[in-house]
Amino acid sequence: MPRGVNADQELRIAAFELANGQTIAALDRLDWLVRTVAGDSTAALSDTQRAQLLYLQSQVYARLGMGEELRQAGAALLAIDGSGAAATAVRGELMLDAYRRGDDARVLELANGGDPSARPAPAAFVVGLARYRSGDLAGAEQQFAQMRTQGGPYAAYAAVMHALATARGDSTQAAPAYAAMRALADSLDGAARDAARLTAAQLAFQGGQYDSAAALASTVDSASAVAVQALLTRAWSLYRAHRVDEAGAAFAEFARRYPDLPARDEARVMAGQIMLEAGHADAAAAYFDALADSLHREVAQLRSRGPQLLGDASRHLVEQRLSGIMFADDPQTGRAVTVSSQPFGAGTELLVSFEGAPAPRWPNIPAPDALSFAMLTRRLDTLGLGPAGALPRRVLFADAATDGSAAAYVTRAQALRSAEVAVALAQHRLDEEERMRAARVAVMEGLGRLIAQRNADLDTMAGRIASMQDSLAHVLASLDSSRARIRAFITDQAAAAREAAARNEAVADSITNTLSGIIHPDEAAAVALEAAAAREYRATADEIERNLEAAIARHPVVSLHDSVAARLERSRALLADTRAAVATTAQIAGGERTALDAEEDAATREARAAVAAAEARRDAAAADLVALVHAEMAARAERLIASLEHDVEAAEFGSASALFFKSVGQGAGSGTRVDAPGASGASLSPASPARMPSGAAPRER
Repeated sequence: MPRGVNADQELRIAAFELANGQTIAALDRLDWLVRTVAGDSTAALSDTQRAQLLYLQSQVYARLGMGEELRQAGAALLAIDGSGAAATAVRGELMLDAYRRGDDARVLELANGGDPSARPAPAAFVVGLARYRSGDLAGAEQQFAQMRTQGGPYAAYAAVMHALATARGDSTQAAPAYAAMRALADSLDGAARDAARLTAAQLAFQGGQYDSAAALASTVDSASAVAVQALLTRAWSLYRAHRVDEAGAAFAEFARRYPDLPARDEARVMAGQIMLEAGHADAAAAYFDALADSLHREVAQLRSRGPQLLGDASRHLVEQRLSGIMFADDPQTGRAVTVSSQPFGAGTELLVSFEGAPAPRWPNIPAPDALSFAMLTRRLDTLGLGPAGALPRRVLFADAATDGSAAAYVTRAQALRSAEVAVALAQHRLDEEERMRAARVAVMEGLGRLIAQRNADLDTMAGRIASMQDSLAHVLASLDSSRARIRAFITDQAAAAREAAARNEAVADSITNTLSGIIHPDEAAAVALEAAAAREYRATADEIERNLEAAIARHPVVSLHDSVAARLERSRALLADTRAAVATTAQIAGGERTALDAEEDAATREARAAVAAAEARRDAAAADLVALVHAEMAARAERLIASLEHDVEAAEFGSASALFFKSVGQGAGSGTRVDAPGASGASLSPASPARMPSGAAPRER
């Protein structure tokens, strides 16, 4: 591992960044750690560190919607440790990803590993859905029964699905399933209760209990996610129960309330047909003529304005991140549910799993939301793509026209998301480089201010030294004068002493020579002593003269004279050196600041180029997704035109039938059925209970 890199510390910082919502910063740190430690592999890390790294990467990818990267990191983590707390969370996220892509086999493969009791509720729910969708009804029943018993935010939907799996698995259980679903609906509330009531109504419809089906469908809240399908179920139930006036009103209400849905035109045809069956030939003829004119105008609009509107709509949908509406799993049925966009292990749970503690019980997972048709239309309202019933809403909610388009959409949408993340990451790195450059500029500016302050300080110090030098010059001059006076005084005193000693010595010699032989010995000794004293005085005066300068120099005041002067000179030299150093620093700082102002450094230029490259990649991915959405919308538009033309034929047939009955002087009442093309009960019958909720419909923010 490179010197100075502490992998444990970097991983922990990344975990806390991720837990606090700093996803891009965590991704940048993890990417840097991988590149710094081992290039394209993580072989330099221990198994524990590598597992932690892969777990954090998978959490980043899950939060950012990067499916392919999530699958790669998740598979690598499960290969290292498939039973730990981190693996439990990642396995659940991989299950949701696989279910979104329609890969039920992968969901069930992942379900075979890990501890099922520790599995988050959304993951457990999609396991049941995958079993249901793949035909393993017994396994689905068992899974949903366990979830219902355990309780939690998904228990209500699990109960509904359990009843559906039971009814589908054994046709003899249809009646008990209907009774159980009715009882279940009474025990639930909110969206799950409405879903159970609708399912019970559909079971009653399939069992031929049309009055019960109509009654149950009418109890569904008109604002619920299943309100669309409930109204259609009620209309068909009333029709099959021969309550034609009520059925006609229900079909007309459906066509009025839901003009964007594919079933609208058939509902309009059925409303006219019911008029005809009720014997109202004149009203039916006028109604069918108006319907045919309306459908003709809509076909003409689709053909004339369609290409331009389709192109604009495709681009806007992708730009506003709403193109997934086209591929929502039957939004008009209300059976699709969305799970939280936050992956498992958010916040505290993420840190607990990162440390390898026992798997948490996932207390913060919210209940699922039903994906309603009203919710989708509200999102479309933000785009301003035209009034209800106008293109492209009719096209958006039409059935998928291209095989594999949903799977291709998921792939391209994830590619676009990865490209967007690459842009965000590159921009984050550029921002970091620019912040570092701004910090360097701030340092240079601070250094400039410091240099200016030091120069001011040096100027002050130079003034003080000059003042001290002037004062010292006066002191030294006074000291030199005093030194000269002392020297002259002592020299004069020594000369006087020497002169007196010479006179005394001459007198002694004269006495000795004059009185030689007659002087008393004692007196001679005294004269000799006086001569010796004179000589001693003379020697002392000589000694003083010889050592006078040294004695004066040793005096403390005189001795400090040279020391103070030397120190002052050194201070002056140091001041000059400091000025030179400050000037050099100022020159270097000025050059660095000029370079910073003149041109970006190589790292910043590289980061800016990376942003441009990432944006180009994002634009290309967006163009690919727009092309796919446009192709799908164009195909749906063609199918919609064909359907509308078929409905025109049905309306014209209905008009002709009404005129025929009018011409022969009778209505078509008394229960007579006149099934116009495309308006048969089979084509519009309520969806089978086998239609399952899609627990993985993507929630677009």
